[in-house]
Amino acid sequence: MITTFFPAVTSRRRLERSAREHTLTLDLERGSCSDDVPVERLVVNYLRHECTDYDLDQSSPRHRAACEAIAERFPWLAKECQRQIVRRAEADAEAEAASRSWEQEEEAARERCRALVSASREAIADLHVGQRVSFPYKRHRYTGVITKKGRSRVTVAYRIRTGKDRDRVRLVHASLVTPVTEES
Repeated sequence: MITTFFPAVTSRRRLERSAREHTLTLDLERGSCSDDVPVERLVVNYLRHECTDYDLDQSSPRHRAACEAIAERFPWLAKECQRQIVRRAEADAEAEAASRSWEQEEEAARERCRALVSASREAIADLHVGQRVSFPYKRHRYTGVITKKGRSRVTVAYRIRTGKDRDRVRLVHASLVTPVTEES
């Protein structure tokens, strides 16, 4: 349920002027410019934000209720109110689809991580401290020595070719590590 407190004097000219003043104030606060926005949109936005309690809860059902109340009270704004209702529904549907897509991507990433850890728990049995190994990191492959062994990861000490401090230590999943034979 939306509570409205529309102005008593509701001439179109007066509403348009009030909406423009309201928009100008917002533009000055935000540093934006709404010169090319249709006046009907400005009036509907002004009435929704200033003449209803919509701002207490800006949910989609309350947006629809506010627009419907404005369209009922001001029939000349009905088309703009309907456009805003449709636009809000489309935006909500897009946001929901993006959220579902993000959740699916996150679940796929978690599944890849679980598979990596599972494979690493099996592979770690074949590794031991002091063993020379190679491993991928970013777009390079490095060779080093295992200094510590955990449940699914090993700590590898290695040296980079360039730079002032060349000694590095990295924690690597065991399934990504390849033992290096002395002939290599």
